Amino acid sequence: MGGALTRAQILRAEPDAAIAAADTAISLNPNFALAHFGRAHALWHAGRPGEAIVSHDEALRLCPFDPLMWAYLASKAIALLMLGEFEEAVALSLKSQQQPNSQIFSHLAEISALGNLGRNDDARHAIGRAREKKPDVSVAYVAEALPVTDARCREIFIGGLRKAGLPER
Repeated sequence: MGGALTRAQILRAEPDAAIAAADTAISLNPNFALAHFGRAHALWHAGRPGEAIVSHDEALRLCPFDPLMWAYLASKAIALLMLGEFEEAVALSLKSQQQPNSQIFSHLAEISALGNLGRNDDARHAIGRAREKKPDVSVAYVAEALPVTDARCREIFIGGLRKAGLPER
């Protein structure tokens, strides 16, 4: 329940409520990896990517073989991106993409980081790989699916996607 409520509040652009829901779930079960993941996800949405890394690492420690590993890694890559750790974000995003059930979100930190680094050829190739998963992936889709409320973090993330050449719509 804690994971679903946390995600719903993120989608409602209420990261503080999402963090509180995750904290409640963690207080009830400190070993609930999905709650730690949800907390981390909410933290970077709220502009606190440094704190998100700690929660990501706890989720990864608690459940190293979770079927959602792709999401744990992709989300941590986005937190690293928001911290300006662009090369590390690319590496972790690529690791996320290698998971057997990875989704489009596995590609986003790589694309944004490459855009922020000005590595346009690499970004173009990354966008091509992402389009194999979701042919219509766009800045608008990402902004709606991941409504980052912190302006600075949103600019790093969404701005990097634009610099990489991801279409607006």
